[in-house]
This record gives sequence, structure tokens and C-alpha cells, in this order.
Amino acid sequence: MHYATARRNLIPTTDKKPVPAQGQNAQTNTTYYDLMGRPWKTVLPDNTCLTNEFHPTGQLKKSSGSRAYPIEYTYDPQGRVKTLKTWQDFAGSSGTATTTWNYHSQRGWLDNKRYHDNYGPDYAYSAAGRLQTRTWARGSPRLTTSYAYSPREIAFSSLAMRK
Repeated sequence: MHYATARRNLIPTTDKKPVPAQGQNAQTNTTYYDLMGRPWKTVLPDNTCLTNEFHPTGQLKKSSGSRAYPIEYTYDPQGRVKTLKTWQDFAGSSGTATTTWNYHSQRGWLDNKRYHDNYGPDYAYSAAGRLQTRTWARGSPRLTTSYAYSPREIAFSSLAMRK
């Protein structure tokens, strides 16, 4: 099925939360889903809308509307977030800022994140893939946080996750 034809309203769901106080009307959100079960439109209690667009892969492409900052995502071939675009003036399509995530070409680990001004945190990993350092985006000198792992802590974490 072509992506454009999948955008039909199925039976919308209506959410009446929180429960209204006695003598007051419920605040109702109505959410519309496409044929893939993705929420593409939410009508809020004041009759304004929040709209989502999706890539053919099913990942969120763009979200905008009432009570939300408009955002737009791109993804790399592995499905990881590559960019996040925001606007100062969405209606006028101006004042954009893009944050970019950069991954190691062979290991796939996050190397760094760069904000619109080309500043951002850097990450370093051990040969085993554990985070070793995070160098923060701002400051002079930039603050580096180091991480250490002991076998006892790892065993404890594994036991806690089994429960």
C-alpha cells in the first residue's frame, strides 16, 4: 500500500481525563490513527490540533500544532536519529535550528551531538563499548565527566534487572 493512501481516519479514540469535577464538562482529547496505528492527529479540548507526520519507515517525521513546539526528525540508514530541526517561526518557516547526532562509522556508537552553533557534547567509549567520558558542550575549559565500571556493580545491576 502506498504511504499516502494509508492516511485514513480509523475509529478515533476519545480520552476524557482528568475526570471533571461535579458540574463541569469533561476535557476531551480525540486521537485519529492512520492504517498503521500511528496517531496522526489529536484534537484537544479547545478544538485545536496536534498533527504528526511519519516517514514511510514508520518513524516520526514532523510534529506540530497547538501546545507543542514544532519539530522535525531525520534518521540514518540504521534508524537512529540523525537530525532534529526546530523553528522560531514555524508559520513563516524561519529561524530554524538543527541539532545533529554523529555516530562512529564502524561501531555505531554516538561520537558527538552538534547544536546549530556547532557546539555539543563529545563521547568516548572503552573497547567493550562502555561510555568512558562525556565532554560537555559549554564552558571554558569544557567539563569532562569520566565513568568507571566495576565487576561488582555490573553483577548487581544484572541481578536487579532479572526481578
